[in-house]
Amino acid sequence: MLLTSLQWLVLLLALAPFVYYLVCIYCIYAFFSKNARPPSPGAFAPPISILKPVRGVDREAYENFASFCRQDYPEYEVLFAVADVDDPAIRIIVRLIRNFPERSIRLLVGAPPLGANSKVNKLCRLVREAKYDLLVMNDSDVRVDSNYLRDVAAPFAKPEVGGVTTFYRGMAEGSIAAKLEGLALATETVPNALVARQMEGKVQFAFGWTMATTKQHLAQIGGFEAMANHHSDDFELGNRIAAQGLRIEFVRHPIWMVFPKETIREYLRHELRWAIGLRNVRPAGIYGAAVGSDVGRRRLGAWRSVNAEKPLAGTPPGRVEFCRLDDGVLLKQDQVARAGFPGKERAADSAGGHENGTDLKLPGGCVPSAQEGSLRDARPCS
Repeated sequence: MLLTSLQWLVLLLALAPFVYYLVCIYCIYAFFSKNARPPSPGAFAPPISILKPVRGVDREAYENFASFCRQDYPEYEVLFAVADVDDPAIRIIVRLIRNFPERSIRLLVGAPPLGANSKVNKLCRLVREAKYDLLVMNDSDVRVDSNYLRDVAAPFAKPEVGGVTTFYRGMAEGSIAAKLEGLALATETVPNALVARQMEGKVQFAFGWTMATTKQHLAQIGGFEAMANHHSDDFELGNRIAAQGLRIEFVRHPIWMVFPKETIREYLRHELRWAIGLRNVRPAGIYGAAVGSDVGRRRLGAWRSVNAEKPLAGTPPGRVEFCRLDDGVLLKQDQVARAGFPGKERAADSAGGHENGTDLKLPGGCVPSAQEGSLRDARPCS
């Protein structure tokens, strides 16, 4: 009798992923069958500010950036922000400015250290400097097609829409680890997101590869300043906008994410970061994913292994407050505490006087006038 019960239990556990995959197929079909028509060329197209916080150089960074300068869209600007004048991305951005003189491209250097999240510090400054109300934010490893801005802007024609995000396709070459990461994320992200949308009746998050909203909606949730000490700024943005009773919409057409050549060790570190992030912002999600997919089970195991670390000094017995990652990052619930944010940036992004109006020297010897650390519509010296 006991053996029979165990057999049925094992069978049910084995069937759970199959049932989940059927649910995924249904949710995917329901979404794409209702969103089959792309926006027309004459659709809603207000001016847009593209905001790109940057640190270091990603694979094929120039082509990634250039894809935003080739948009089939009437009016937009592109703003970049780096923390330090020594950032190697500056040289690539200056080349971009030289090659696309018809585009309004600005480079900001330095951002006040409002919180532990350096990316959000840059976003705070980018929002203040943006000329237009509609803001589109994305990571530096993102590449887009020429209709990207039209796809993102179209949902905002409906007043109930407060935010827009997208799915993605991976672009990986030469590294088995990068291909594994691209495959795992692509086969997991879209189904899980659409299942959550169907079960919850709405979308309550955004993805960092595209976060779009307006200055008005952003101000209603306290701006990025309210997220400066949060690790998962994309989730926080979408979740807070949804909490205002506004809708988050998915764009049907995906962006490209360019994966770097990485080792298996680096790939596993990324899986660990995802596991901790998911566990902190959507605690039930990591357990649900563990039932439905091998990637989810791997992330659950990674998170448990991290939480087996010894507590920091002063933590009550039996209570692990912090999870330690590489490069000295400490995560407490959904927050980041740092003695050095990832990438070993300086303790203060404004180190070196970049916030007090000093001139900043660009590669090639060009020294444009800088106001509050901003290279406004910077053009390289000829």
